[in-house]
Parts: sequence; structure tokens; C-alpha cells
Amino acid sequence: MKKLVRIVLVVPAVIAAAWFLLFTPVDRSPYDQSDFYQEMDERLDSLETAFHEVESSDSLLVGWSKVSITPSGLAPLAGYSNRKPKEMESLHDSIFVRTVVFRLGDNQVAFVSADLLIFHPTVTEKIIKSLPKGWSTHQLYLTTTHSHSSLGAWAPGLVGKAIAGPENDTTAQFIADQVILSIKEAGEQWARAQIGLVEMNLEQLVHNRLVHEEGTTDSWLKSVLIHRAGQTGILNFFSAHATCLNSQWRSLSGDFPGQLNKLLQADTLYDFTLYGAGAVGSMGPVAPGEGWERVEKYAHQLKKQMDFLPMIASFSDISSLTSFHLPLPLREPHVKITENWAVRPYIFKKLAGDYHVNISVFKLGSTLFVGIPADFSGELAVPLYQKARELGLNLVITSFNGGYIGYVVRDEWYDLSKYESRSMSWYGPDNGAYLSEIIERILQIVA
Repeated sequence: MKKLVRIVLVVPAVIAAAWFLLFTPVDRSPYDQSDFYQEMDERLDSLETAFHEVESSDSLLVGWSKVSITPSGLAPLAGYSNRKPKEMESLHDSIFVRTVVFRLGDNQVAFVSADLLIFHPTVTEKIIKSLPKGWSTHQLYLTTTHSHSSLGAWAPGLVGKAIAGPENDTTAQFIADQVILSIKEAGEQWARAQIGLVEMNLEQLVHNRLVHEEGTTDSWLKSVLIHRAGQTGILNFFSAHATCLNSQWRSLSGDFPGQLNKLLQADTLYDFTLYGAGAVGSMGPVAPGEGWERVEKYAHQLKKQMDFLPMIASFSDISSLTSFHLPLPLREPHVKITENWAVRPYIFKKLAGDYHVNISVFKLGSTLFVGIPADFSGELAVPLYQKARELGLNLVITSFNGGYIGYVVRDEWYDLSKYESRSMSWYGPDNGAYLSEIIERILQIVA
């Protein structure tokens, strides 16, 4: 009887100890009272003191390039954790990395977008290590198209395997090598250029996939046009997730961004095209149909909006160009299993890795690009666009800048039992307010 009593007393204690070893309460302490906030606050104060934009009398020079990142054989696809098996069955359409290099006086920036789900830190690290002579990390601006049917095998750990299939270091190095090649090629064909920006509200083409009509959408298509040497290039940024192809699709594809680029370049209107994922968090495409037919229709709808842009865009010379990376301190990561309990940070780091992340900033005249290492919510982006307009800036927010911290959703949705808010919002209940405050302060500093 005594032995049974001891067992009855010990077992609950062991279960409780195991629970607290594996799980922790969700940290809901106010973010603006945290150490990481104080660190960021000091960093932004330093930026405000040090930031100085120099006007240049030199002409803006631009070069561009497109380099294939299509694998030579079958490989895992990245994008859907429930796509099983991950191995592609065939190649449907080729994928590329596209780079635009801007130079003004002594300043230069390589703006890179790849037909990939994200730029994983393992790939980014290889790119940085191989940058050509004369280039620094702060001159590199990364984004992707966020295709969910593109090349995988670039991420270590169990989380990486779930999203992108088994890691193959050869794949990560191949992507990095092609990015470097694209930067070199773009930098070999400079030409004097002028820049134009057009914004269009395409509310019929995007919806809030997290809370539907309860929430708002980022329906702004932002197009940067480049006139150089008798040629016209266009850089497009939009918030809709590149998920026209679902998890049952088993062929390599750039999804609708890849098809949009193909359609635009098949026309004589544009000599170069690039697509970058905007504030895609919680935003999905309004695209009826299935399979490739869905991709075709959606890409054609987007292309229609761009056929007349060179005729309405106002092109001008650019007299200032600057770029920098701002280290981003964060809470300890939490992967929630319930509303108030999460996997402990050390376990998450073991499964997903532990990487330093940054915010990327690139100012081209009055157009400001801010790159976030996340699926940044379109709901958060819209008020920031308005704030930028009030300050005389054109703000373009892009996602997947070389790091990844999961989803950043509107704070009021953090406790919803949905994929984005429950499984993928890794850094706290007020990360949306925190990132928004940072971007707003950057706007005020550079304005």
C-alpha cells in the first residue's frame, strides 16, 4: 500500500516536471518595458543622430540581370508542410533570381528577388561570404516571390525539413552562387536611368485569408519603373500570397509571380521585370479555378494593370540613394500549443535554429523600401503607407529579407486558433505593434 501511495504521489510530480521542462507560459509582458525594446530604442536613437543623406550631382546608373536557379534534376519543393512527399515529380516552369543594381556616386545597392519561398539564413550567409569585392552587407537588399512550389532543400533542422524538405547543402550553395552571378552580371552593364513609381488599389484581387471580412486588406500594387538606355524595366510588389498552386501540386513552378514576369517580358513593353513579395502576411489571392489555369488567369489580371503604366508614370532623376541593415532584437521565441502555453525557447531553437535577423532599408529618392524577415501582415502595412505619404515618402514593404521570424500579425488576432497566429507567430503577442513602431520611427528618421 505504501508503495502504491508513493507511486500515486510521484507520477503527477514527474508529469508536472516534464511539462515545465518542455513548455512555458506565453510571455505577455508589455514589449515596451522589455530589454529587447530598450536595445532597439537606443539603436533607433543612434540612427536618428547618425543618419545623414547626401545629395549627389551624379547621374543614377542602373544595371539588371536574370539568372536561372532551376535545378538540373528532381529536388524537394518548398512551401507546404502538408505536401507529402516533398520530392517534385517534374519541372513545370523555370525559376530565376533577378537583380537590379543601383549606383549613385559612391553609393550602390543590389536589389535581389528570387523565385523562392524565402531566403533562409543559411543561404543568406553564403551570399554574404561571397559578395564581390567592393560590396558590403548593407548594400544588399533581398526579397523573394514567395512561391510555394519552388525549390527546397535549403534549410537545416526539423522545421526546415517540414517546410522545404531534407536539407542539401549543395542546393543552398547553388542558390548563393547564382545570386552572386546575378549581382556581377547586373554590375557589368550600367546605364543612366530615371525612376517612376505608380501605386494602384487592386482590392478585387486580394483577400484577408486569416479573418476574412473582419479584417482589412493590403490591396496596393506598387510598381517601380526604370527608364535606361532606351529600355524600360518594372519592379512589382504585391501582398497576395503566391499560393495559386496548392499543396497537391508536385511540379517546380514560380506560381503567379513567375508567370507574370514571363507575360510581361513576352510583351515588347518591358525589357526587364522583377516581382517581390509585399506584406503577404494574412493576404491571399482572389483567384478562382484550379491548378495552372488559376495561375494563368491571375497573372493575366495583374498584367492588365501594368500595360499602360509607362504612359502614366512620371519619370525623374534621382539625387539620393542610401541603404543599411538594422539589427532586430526580439523576445525569446514561442511556438504556442494552446492560447497560453508554448514550447520552450531552447527547444524551438534546437528544431528551427537560432539566427540573428535585421530590418533592411533602401531609400531611392523619395521611395523607401523596408525589408522584414517575416510574413509581415498587410493589415499592419496599410496604416504605415499612409504615414509615409504624410511624410512625403513612398513606402514599399517587402518580406523575406534573408532571415525568418515567422508571421507578424495584427495583435488582436494573436490568440486566434489559426495557423498564422497559433503555430507561426513566434515572437509574442505584440510583435505587430513592435515592428510597426520600428518602421514608423524609420520613416520619421529618413524623412
